[in-house]
Amino acid sequence: MTDILSLTAFEFENICRSNTSYAYLGNNKAVCRVLGKYKIFVDTRDIGITPHLVMDGFWETWLTQCISKIIKPGDICIDIGANYGYYSLLMSTLTGKNGRTIAVEPNPYVFGLLRATASVHSSFIEPVQIALSDTSGHTTLIIPDNFYGDASIVERKDKPHLARSRVDVKTQTLDELANKLELPRIDLIKMDVEGAEPAVFRGMTETIANNPGLRILVEYSPYLYPDTKHFTEFLFRHFDVCRIKDVDNMITLVETDIPDLLTISDYTDLYLVKK
Repeated sequence: MTDILSLTAFEFENICRSNTSYAYLGNNKAVCRVLGKYKIFVDTRDIGITPHLVMDGFWETWLTQCISKIIKPGDICIDIGANYGYYSLLMSTLTGKNGRTIAVEPNPYVFGLLRATASVHSSFIEPVQIALSDTSGHTTLIIPDNFYGDASIVERKDKPHLARSRVDVKTQTLDELANKLELPRIDLIKMDVEGAEPAVFRGMTETIANNPGLRILVEYSPYLYPDTKHFTEFLFRHFDVCRIKDVDNMITLVETDIPDLLTISDYTDLYLVKK
């Protein structure tokens, strides 16, 4: 896995493509090879990430290389919004036998595929079926048809043409989950929860306070947040903030950059390091 950092993005992508493989298992399920050697189970109806994993064998080169750069052996990582487990596989490989990777995914069907991926590798991935939020209880997970990675516990208005299904899921705060799992610390969090990021942060105040070395990779989608300015100012108060363009192009941001962030009409990836 350390070879990822020795390659250019072009070289990395070519190697993954040349080593990708795919097998249809029936009932809309398939297994494919990603990152040159890992098996991952996917749903063939998903047109968000599945075509990329099946045909290319990788996803989001810039983030894949960034994660490979910042995770160390023995780290404790949490993949919030794990989906099929692409980043969970990467994390568990990098942290090694002395680390832990907790893969959090609320979608019941996708969780079954995530658990299969973890099982086939006998890896250090610990799948947890829960929706992280600011309260414990139950809520509705809204799942766009054919875009399972866009499932969210918040009502999204940005793609009104997509049909959506709804399922009841359990919720929990990250603080409660960390206590339940008896995590001695948390080194890295990857968070991609499609607009629910502010709620997850409200439920992790103890986690932020008790982990001085905490780093967070978050998909930042300002157009989905009810009070984007307040949430963004919170991030800058508690973290040093970088915007990820690619692994060699992390742009350090300061508070005067907040107005520009608020105007983003899509999403961007931020790297947060606790102050």
